[in-house]
Amino acid sequence: MNRSAISKGFFLAGFAAIAITFLMIDAAFVESAVVKHTPNMRMTDLAGRPDADEVEFPGGERVSVRTMRRLETVAPKLRAPGVYRMPPTLQTKPAATGTRINNATDLAAALKRSDNQTVQLPSGRLATVGQIKFVQPQVEKNLGRSLSAVTQRPSLSGTAIKISQNTTEEEWKSILQKPDNTVLESPNGTRITVGELKQAFRTTPPAEREK
Repeated sequence: MNRSAISKGFFLAGFAAIAITFLMIDAAFVESAVVKHTPNMRMTDLAGRPDADEVEFPGGERVSVRTMRRLETVAPKLRAPGVYRMPPTLQTKPAATGTRINNATDLAAALKRSDNQTVQLPSGRLATVGQIKFVQPQVEKNLGRSLSAVTQRPSLSGTAIKISQNTTEEEWKSILQKPDNTVLESPNGTRITVGELKQAFRTTPPAEREK
C-alpha cells in the first residue's frame, strides 16, 4: 500500500470519527430537550416531540413526555364517575362541637342518631355518627362484640367507698385492686364502679387526667 492510500485511509477514518461525534452530540441535545410548561399547554403541543423530551414546570420539576402521555391515557379513567369516590358518609365534616361520649352506653345511644350528627369521642376528637358507623364493622371485629349492645349497669345502691381530693395515692392503689363492681361515691354524691373508673382511665388522654 502506497503512502497516498494510507493517508487517504487515515483521513476517512478521522472524518468518520468526527461525523459520529457530531451525531452523538446532536442525539444528546435531542434527548435532553426541555419544554417550559405554560398554563395553556395541551398534549397536542407535544405531539411531535420524542418520549425522551422533558416538560419543566414552574417549580423546577421535570416530567418526561413519555410520562405525560401515560398520564393522559389514565386520566379519563380517574375522572370517570364512581372511580375512587369517597363514601358519602365520610364527606360530611363534623361540626365544631358535639355530644360527648364517655362510655359504651353513650356510644350505643349515639349510633342510633342520624349520620350527620356530631359527637365528641373520649379522646376529644370530633366525628360524625356516619364516620363511626363506617368503621363500626371493623372495630366490632377487633373487639369481638357489638358497639350497639348496651351492658346492663350494676346496681349502685348500698355501701360505697367515699372518695375525694384528699384520697391518698396508697388508698387509690387499694381501691383499684378491688372488684370491678365495687361502688365509689364522690363528695357530690355521684356514684361509679371501680370497673367504670378503670374504663375512664383507659379512654381519657393523659393530658386530661392531669387537669
